[in-house]
Amino acid sequence: MTRFKAFDATGDYNGHVGLGVKCSKEVATAIRGVIILAKLPIVPMQPGCWGSKVGKPHTIPCKVTGHCGSVLVHFIPAPRDTGIVSAPVPKKLLMMAGIDDHYTSARGCTTTLGNFLMPFPRPTVISLLISGERWCLRSLRIRNSLTIL
Repeated sequence: MTRFKAFDATGDYNGHVGLGVKCSKEVATAIRGVIILAKLPIVPMQPGCWGSKVGKPHTIPCKVTGHCGSVLVHFIPAPRDTGIVSAPVPKKLLMMAGIDDHYTSARGCTTTLGNFLMPFPRPTVISLLISGERWCLRSLRIRNSLTIL
């Protein structure tokens, strides 16, 4: 039986990101479902600084490691104006989260897209969540939604 799996990343490029995965027998059903599932678990991310705390936060506050299946991904803070040094898929997710400077190291079978995407939100949710006042959002405008089949 043929099944289609769709992945969708949603973010506002200002500290909020969500990721959804949906499997279905039809492509249209998978895409419709994944868009809804990507918007449900949107979480705020607290950016940090590397080195001095002068200026706007631009990277993650600490080293984080996430894994799914055989893939092990290390998220490492970077100095200002370094850019995102990563493969295209995690680079797009980090850009959607509002991270400007970042290093990423991945090991394992990273060609399996699901295993490569899933380590992204988990470590950020566990170790980068911030206090409750950021959860009280007045309005959250989703600027971009990336759907990958």
